[in-house]
Amino acid sequence: MRLRLLVVLFFTVYCVNAQQDTMIFKTRTSVIVQADSIKPTVDLSQKVNKHSPHKATIYSAILPGLGQAYNKKYWKIPVIYGLTGVLTYFAIDNNKEYVVYKDAYKWRLDDNSATVDKFEGIYSDEDLRI
Repeated sequence: MRLRLLVVLFFTVYCVNAQQDTMIFKTRTSVIVQADSIKPTVDLSQKVNKHSPHKATIYSAILPGLGQAYNKKYWKIPVIYGLTGVLTYFAIDNNKEYVVYKDAYKWRLDDNSATVDKFEGIYSDEDLRI
């Protein structure tokens, strides 16, 4: 079985000949050999400018968006900073509201009639606790 596989593999490799530089045209009387007319479009001697994912990651760790500038995806930089700004705004606003409601709840529990919160008559003690 192994010998058969080896023979089939040998003949397959021997018969497949796809990387030739010349083309052979057979006519009735003779064989014409013609050079390949397709020239390579890329000069392989020039250095290929590759982007390193590792370098882009390091740049993004230093300054968010710098990795996108390295990858020449400039349109993503305002998106990154815009989303960061929106998320920061909502986090700060929610924290301020939380502090206001927490203080109102503390003032209601201190049993001092002189402290009145701005939610008196709007929210019950149970609503402020939640």
